[in-house]
Amino acid sequence: MKRNGFTLLEMLVVLAVFGLLMLTVTEGMRFAGRASEIAGQSLAWTEQIEPADRSLRAMLEQIRPQGALETNPALVGSADTMSFQAEISDPSLELGHAQANVELAFEGGDRLAARTQPAPHATWIGPPAPVRSTVLVDRLAGGSFAYWDGAHWLDRWDQDGLPRLIRVRLEFPPNDPRHWPDIIASPMRETLP
Repeated sequence: MKRNGFTLLEMLVVLAVFGLLMLTVTEGMRFAGRASEIAGQSLAWTEQIEPADRSLRAMLEQIRPQGALETNPALVGSADTMSFQAEISDPSLELGHAQANVELAFEGGDRLAARTQPAPHATWIGPPAPVRSTVLVDRLAGGSFAYWDGAHWLDRWDQDGLPRLIRVRLEFPPNDPRHWPDIIASPMRETLP
């Protein structure tokens, strides 16, 4: 007897195999989509924190040491704020590479902000330059500054001279996937010629 077509059992086997194949492809696509989403979020977090890390390191490494005729300390800092003068490159200052008064602060417990203002070389003639405020990192659970004196980490600095190291610790909320190691920078210890 000659057969034309397929039996019902053969069709059911083909449909079952096709269903398993489609299930595998669907799960693979779902996994790839989730992996792409996680990678995109990770890249977005890194794109926010990495520039902040570079900016903080550059500012802290360029803190201007106290000059012989100056009476104010080169750096005044607590666990949540820090003020100093540094040479920074900031196109918004319209001065190119220039000395600036800088204040770093953990504001509202959920962001790290920098306030910069061109540093005068003498008394201001007319109104002072505007202060520019920039949020470096947001959605934090907290953060702190610490100052290494050569033997201990201190949570306050109001001494003459500069600390050997400055640590910036960023704390993220418990369910936040962002993680970043402490930022530790060594300020310039001597005035350059």
